Amino acid sequence: MIDNLYLSFTNWDGKSQPKFVGLENYLYFLKDPMTYTSISNTLIWVALAIVIPVTIALIVAVMVEGRKLETLYTMMFGFGALSGVVVGLIWKLVYEPSFGMLNTILRSIGLSSLALPWLGLPGVNTYFIIIAYTWSWMPFPMIIFITGLKSIPVDIINAAKVDGAEGWTLFKNVTLPLLKPFTIVNVALTILNTLKVFDIIYVTTGGGPFRSSETLAVTMFFDAFSLRQYGYGAAVGTILFAIVVLVTIAYLHYSFKGEVGY
Repeated sequence: MIDNLYLSFTNWDGKSQPKFVGLENYLYFLKDPMTYTSISNTLIWVALAIVIPVTIALIVAVMVEGRKLETLYTMMFGFGALSGVVVGLIWKLVYEPSFGMLNTILRSIGLSSLALPWLGLPGVNTYFIIIAYTWSWMPFPMIIFITGLKSIPVDIINAAKVDGAEGWTLFKNVTLPLLKPFTIVNVALTILNTLKVFDIIYVTTGGGPFRSSETLAVTMFFDAFSLRQYGYGAAVGTILFAIVVLVTIAYLHYSFKGEVGY
């Protein structure tokens, strides 16, 4: 980390001696047109990855917790253990324009006009990659939520039912508040993971077309290892690190605000 911070203040091609340039890399980051695309895509990733996978995970956890087939159903989501590279390869085939599963289904039901090169559409491909990410990430928060549901004392639920709470009222006023610590963990992990998401994007689109699906992590890789601008890549990495730390601290502060001892 210290070495990376030092490199961020230099101009280095990986071969010659690093040349100290001060804040030049950081100033260029503010002027680089790709910066705003990367930041915009990163924010889209964070927002949708928090809402979609975590919400679906909570719904599924509530549906299966305590059921006879809970263990079997949980095991069905073993794809959550797959690496981002494998997930990216799987969904790249799903979205393949000619023989991919999605377009094949669309053609088979008479919607050939909708069979598009999904990963090749700037402004659209990011959302389809997030769908793939949701498929792979959702099992993790689901298992955490199931653990949280099991930790809720049965006496509290029974007492609420005696008072007339049931269905949505019971869930909203009793279950969901008691799941707060587990929700905080899930959202925090999702924020951390999506801010630095790289592998699934690199495998599916490589950040393209025309660098339209890049996030900050992909921009860091592209500038450092494709353009051999290691100093600038290190600066982007340092900025990404700072964003991750600040967002995490802000989220945890907001989440535990008012708690005893905080």
